Amino acid sequence: MAKKLTDIEKQVEVLRQDLAQAHEQADRHEGTVSAIDQQREEAVDRLKLALRQVDDFRSELERKEAELAEARREASITAAHDAIERRDTAAHEAVAAITALVEALQGLTAEREDVEQRRADLADSGIGIDVPPEPPELEEAMVRLTGFVRGLLDEQLEDEILEAAARSTRAQAIDDLPPHLQEAARSRRRQLARKSWND
Repeated sequence: MAKKLTDIEKQVEVLRQDLAQAHEQADRHEGTVSAIDQQREEAVDRLKLALRQVDDFRSELERKEAELAEARREASITAAHDAIERRDTAAHEAVAAITALVEALQGLTAEREDVEQRRADLADSGIGIDVPPEPPELEEAMVRLTGFVRGLLDEQLEDEILEAAARSTRAQAIDDLPPHLQEAARSRRRQLARKSWND
């Protein structure tokens, strides 16, 4: 009986030690859990702050992107207006230059006639003179001028041909064009179709 009592007392003591160790472990784990809970709360707070910053930055970015798109649109419109203004300035300069050129060519024609008349008058009096050729730069300039004007006329003619073919109700109108104009005519026909649908 005494041995049994002693054994039970030992078992109780062991259990008391185990219980004490278990309490210590529980306390340690509880402290760890508390620390984790505190870290979690801090992490949640930081996450909420980060999410608010994300929303703030997203809103600011969207506002700035809209502002940038508007600025680009305004810049494009301004650039287009500037281009139109430069075109009109160039057109006025071209008008002045063409007017001066026509007047100069008319003056040249009159001077040629005067030279020819004086040569003829001298010839009638039995006097012959050598009339030197006109400066060679004039012929070179005239070749450049006529080439440029011919190019403009060709472009205008091509544009008129494209427009007529694109508007034609005849199915073969575009196929009858030279090959290098057919795709341009088809593209213009599509543009005209889209415009009529939008109207």
